[in-house]
Amino acid sequence: MKKNNKSRTWISTVGVALGLMLIGLAIAYRFVEPSPPMHLVLATGSEGGAYHRFGLLYQERLKEKGVSVELRQTSGSRQNYELLSDEKSMVQLGFVQGGVGDVQQASDLRSLASVYYEPVWVFVRQGLTVDRLTDLSGKRVVIGPVGSGSHALATRLLADMEIVVDDGPVHELGPVDGAKALMEGDADAVFFVAGIHAPVVTTLLESPGIRLMNWRRTEALARHYSYLSGVRLAEGAVNLKSNIPAKDTNIVATTATLVSRSDLHPALAGLLLNTLQQIHQEGDLLADPGRFPSKENVSFQLSGAAERFFKHGPPFLQRYLPFWAAIWLDRMKVMLLPLITLMIPLVKIMPPLYRWRIRSKIYKWYRKLGELESAVSGDDTPEALKQVLARLDKIEQEAAGTTVPLSYAEEFYQLRTHFAFVRNLIQERLHRVSNV
Repeated sequence: MKKNNKSRTWISTVGVALGLMLIGLAIAYRFVEPSPPMHLVLATGSEGGAYHRFGLLYQERLKEKGVSVELRQTSGSRQNYELLSDEKSMVQLGFVQGGVGDVQQASDLRSLASVYYEPVWVFVRQGLTVDRLTDLSGKRVVIGPVGSGSHALATRLLADMEIVVDDGPVHELGPVDGAKALMEGDADAVFFVAGIHAPVVTTLLESPGIRLMNWRRTEALARHYSYLSGVRLAEGAVNLKSNIPAKDTNIVATTATLVSRSDLHPALAGLLLNTLQQIHQEGDLLADPGRFPSKENVSFQLSGAAERFFKHGPPFLQRYLPFWAAIWLDRMKVMLLPLITLMIPLVKIMPPLYRWRIRSKIYKWYRKLGELESAVSGDDTPEALKQVLARLDKIEQEAAGTTVPLSYAEEFYQLRTHFAFVRNLIQERLHRVSNV
């Protein structure tokens, strides 16, 4: 017997186990989500606007995580909605103002979160009694150009309340031109949606002869329109020195929502939501700290990743690991589960399988010995018995080349003893036949 404690039998046994695990991994890999793209296209708004300003912040934060963000400048919410609805546009994310877009037809769009209030500003000429939208009936009202978020929201609210306004030449002006028309007396009121720090808002708040409408029925409006909220603009909030506004004012606000296509990778959605939380959680003049990002006041169905985020917080691995490492481990866990499932039974069956492989090397010679012993009969001739002995010599010589570990040496030497037993049996029969 050749001494070889770690024979090729062990290697082949391990090879079988590894082969089975590789097959299991190949099957599991079919269920692994593809890695997330590291490039996103975000539809914002015009340069200098709030959407574009926040887009730049997202771009900076996500770059630190290894994700590049391409900002697509647009005319605003309406165009963002249209780009998101068009697969060919390559836009995956966009800011959409509450109330913009057809929720019923936007089955491929998902809300990630509302991120900040967008006040609905209604400025009127001093002396006009306007405390609710119905008071605008018959007035010269600027509601913004067709296709803008302001126009879409104003049109919906006015139509729902059956308010008919003068649709003269100033009707569809933008906020800046509308503010100019109001200050020059060519318009009675201007309706637009803009951030609290927008220059046009400051201009109108500081203009003599112009006042901000103090909305009534804000709670009722919020109950009728899920994307609207009643908020209070505190006295002096815009300018403490000049005390603007001069008194607490109730206004209605919609929300800016970050909307994605439904096929946005869940890992990227989690990363985005974590970024939104870092940027928007501090609050502003209208929102208390922690108010945003929020799952409330969104126009489209909340994405599954967003639901998990607001329920459980950021993805566990992304809390402690770099984004790329978290993604790699998250993908690998799908493969590790079947691998561990396979390893447990394999670890248990490998020792018995190894023992069987070793013993099978020995047992095959017992089968041949049995065949030789059965070949010897009572009427054998000396020539036939000599042929059996020759076959026995050949088989024993082949068996001597068998390599088994030392731990199986006892069984191997028992085989050698059995060879000797069969040899003696045949020689005794040959001796008797030769002396007859």
